[in-house]
Parts: sequence; C-alpha cells; structure tokens
Amino acid sequence: MLKLCGFHLSNYHNKVRIALLEKGVAFEEDAGCSPSQKEEFIARSPMGKVPFLELGDGRRMAESEVIAEYLEDAFPQKPLLPEDPFERAKVRELVTVMELHLELVARRMYGEVFFKRAPVSDETRQAVQRDLAKGVRALKALAKFDPYIAGRELTLADCAAFVHLPLVSLASKHGVGRDVLEDLLAAQALPEDARRAPGVPQGERGPQGQGAVSGTRRLSQSSIARRIASGCSVGIQCTASSSTTSQSGSAASARRVRAGSVIVLREETSANTGTRIARAAGQGSAVAASMRV
Repeated sequence: MLKLCGFHLSNYHNKVRIALLEKGVAFEEDAGCSPSQKEEFIARSPMGKVPFLELGDGRRMAESEVIAEYLEDAFPQKPLLPEDPFERAKVRELVTVMELHLELVARRMYGEVFFKRAPVSDETRQAVQRDLAKGVRALKALAKFDPYIAGRELTLADCAAFVHLPLVSLASKHGVGRDVLEDLLAAQALPEDARRAPGVPQGERGPQGQGAVSGTRRLSQSSIARRIASGCSVGIQCTASSSTTSQSGSAASARRVRAGSVIVLREETSANTGTRIARAAGQGSAVAASMRV
C-alpha cells in the first residue's frame, strides 16, 4: 500500500493527494510529517522535505512532481497526462511555470503575509512584483481553459493549479498590493456553462451581474478555479491521518462536486493569517475540496 507523507497545509502535499484521488489509487496517508533535518527523517526524505511517498516495500521517493510522474507510469489506467508527447510536454511546461515562476516567487512573501513575520525589503518586494509579472505573462500564453487549464482533459496541471494559484493570489494581493491573477480571468470571461454552475454567486455569473457578494469579498482565484475546472469533479473529503483511500472508497469518502459550486475563498478580516493560509492550502481553496485537516 502506498503511503503519502506530509501535512495538509502543504500545497505540494495536496497536489499529490489530488492526483492519487483522481487516479483512484489506493493509498494511506501520514499527515503528521513536517520538514526536518533530523537524521532519521533524512533517511526517509534526503532533503528533509515533504511530501514523500513510501511504496510499502522499503522503497520511497520525494519531490511532488517526481511522485506525480511515478504515479502516471505505475498507474496508467486513469491518466493525468495526454497521450501525445507534445501535449504531455506542454502540461509539464504549465506545471513548471506555475511552480517555479509563480508559486516559488510568491513564496518570498509568505512569511510576511501569512505568518506575521518581518516585512520583506523594498528590493525584494519589487523583485517579486517583477518576477510575478513574467510568470503571469507565461501562464496567459500557455493556459487554454478548454475547459481545463491544459485543454480538454483534467491533467497534472490542474492538480498544480488548484493548490498553487490561490496562494499566489493571496500573497500578491497582500504582499505587493495587487492580486496579480485578477485580470487573468475576469468573471465576464467565464464560459456559459460555468456561469450557470450551481452555487456560483449571482454577482459572478456573467458580465451583467457584476457586484460584491454580501458579507464577503470573492477573491479572483474563485473565478480562476471555476474556469480551470468548470464542470469538473475534483471534490475531496478524506480523513487527516493514517487514512486509506481507494477508487471505491473514493466514491464514499470523496464528495464529488462541480468545481464552480464550492471554490470560493473568502478573504479573512481577522488577523489570524494562519487560518487564511490553512483555508487557502487545504480547506476551501481552488483544490475544490472540503478537507478535514
């Protein structure tokens, strides 16, 4: 039995978690693993990072994209990469852009934005803003939203987008003063089926219905995620630790929903930034999930 080791506030852990569930691969989960440089932990993960995957026979591997590629090779029955070599490469290109040129860049602001650490320098803030602009430019050029981010089928690029883009959105909004993704997908650009999706607030259903939703401010990733997966069923509900999920179990433990009906990330007015990042990474973000963490 595969065992996914990490913690639920990790967007990279959740990326692999979604891939496992979408592929219907049975796995256990140890959600109590945090990065560590202790010798016994490094024996399991050479860089002391999470997530890592244990195969149950003494073999293991680390790095979320390595794990995702392994799952594609080992469990090809429900692929998350296209058959065509060029299209497979384009999915990988999208993942690379989102992770290296958006999420990793925005990560420089996480301490300040999410954990109340000392503000970054003006030089760093300007560098983040500049580098994020390049990443967004590349994402605009590569993303298809037809209806999924890489085209007609759900792929590993969607698994990455679901967990990374909400954090980029929040970190840029509160770190550099502007949500760099807000112009990527205006609400009026949503496809007609997404506008009609159940649960999409009336104020976000089309160009004629713009307006704030009473009591909350909807961040742009709700629109982004709906466009990424309008009509898709990436709904997850699973236990936090030592859980077992299979394809049949997934039907019982995964609450499959239209992405458009649940992907609403509310901006917290509270100073509890830990709660904000928790919701962004695991509870109500573009993971399209209701995860018990």
